[in-house]
Amino acid sequence: KDIDAAMFRRQRLVKDRHDRYVPQAFFQSELADAYALADIVITRCGANVLAELAALKKAALLIPLPTSANNHQLHNARFLLQRGAARILEQNTLTPLALRAAIDRLAESDSDRRYLGAALHRLAQVDAADRLAELVISLGEA
Repeated sequence: KDIDAAMFRRQRLVKDRHDRYVPQAFFQSELADAYALADIVITRCGANVLAELAALKKAALLIPLPTSANNHQLHNARFLLQRGAARILEQNTLTPLALRAAIDRLAESDSDRRYLGAALHRLAQVDAADRLAELVISLGEA
């Protein structure tokens, strides 16, 4: 929404941060590359993005969409939080300072990021398609 302001702020950063901060208005085909390069992913809590992050063992700061159908994003986020697999920031109470503090806490701790990514990955059903295909085939043989 404010890509021009983000680009302006980037120009004012010290070189180390300037080179690592790349504002994007919207990711398309390069989203997989962005996930692969990211140390921390700040995202909504839909099932698809959570499955992708689980497969990649990424640490996630989740901001559930308050208007999601049946509040499913908050349920997804709480499920992961209860299992130590993500951190939640609720949009209705989120401030820039709180977001910055949450990012800084994760950015400063390699062990926390690895722990969150590993915990999320343990919840993944990375072989779900194979298991479903085997089930369908076995039902067809019965």
